Amino acid sequence: MSDTVPATTASIPKPLTRRTRVKLRRVNCDFSKPYPPDGDGKLWWDRLKAALGTTSSDFVNATLVQIQNASRMPSGGISETSVNAVLAFVEAAEPKNEMEAALAIQMACTHAVAMAVLSRAGGAHRGDRHVALMVSA
Repeated sequence: MSDTVPATTASIPKPLTRRTRVKLRRVNCDFSKPYPPDGDGKLWWDRLKAALGTTSSDFVNATLVQIQNASRMPSGGISETSVNAVLAFVEAAEPKNEMEAALAIQMACTHAVAMAVLSRAGGAHRGDRHVALMVSA
């Protein structure tokens, strides 16, 4: 028998597909209404459902609110960029159902919030106490 290891095939990258995105229209200081960036509402909604591994419009609506809450900028506004980054994170996890989506959403939102807190902690010009409070958050 030969001690040679069989050659492995190089990993073939997945074709890049365009991630599902949202545009946000501000309703008030705490909420923005998501809408399709390209205007095709039905197709966009179906893509959101597929990205979140669900057939439930209620799950999509609740998820979009949760993502917005986790995507606030330091000034308090909701970041469309952050919302779309969280959606991309979840879509990349390819959840097959709401349970898998919920875990991916939790990971993505935790990441978004952690990065926001870390960016605020970097502002040491407010003093050591401020940095300690932000890091402990």
